[in-house]
Amino acid sequence: MLRRFILFGFGIFLGVFFLSFGPNNRLKKNLKDYINYFDMNSRVIYHLNKVENIKFSDKSICQLNSYSLEKNDILHDILDAKVNFSLSNTSSKPCKTYIVEKVHNSKLLQMKFLLCDKDSNVFLESLKYENEKFNCLN
Repeated sequence: MLRRFILFGFGIFLGVFFLSFGPNNRLKKNLKDYINYFDMNSRVIYHLNKVENIKFSDKSICQLNSYSLEKNDILHDILDAKVNFSLSNTSSKPCKTYIVEKVHNSKLLQMKFLLCDKDSNVFLESLKYENEKFNCLN
């Protein structure tokens, strides 16, 4: 019985050893993904970031122009953003609404995303800096 546990432990050790070497550390990457999946913030950001083409509403494009921002500036560092669940509406149908906040140019930027489960689309509905008004009326 003890011999079986030793062989089992040796097999686990060899598997971990081979996974941790190579051009990219697959063990570290996969372990972080598995652990972070149970964090609600990381899960929502993962699903928002998974879609290659985030669609922009007319209002969000107007707001981007009024703040002199580019689409890539907003979406580039979305991985370090936080989801404000107290302002989000996660039970809305057919698309869930998430308010994602991140510090951009030393100001808090709030982005309103719609995540539609049915067709896996993500829409950036609006964005604004906290405590600031914008010129778009839509």
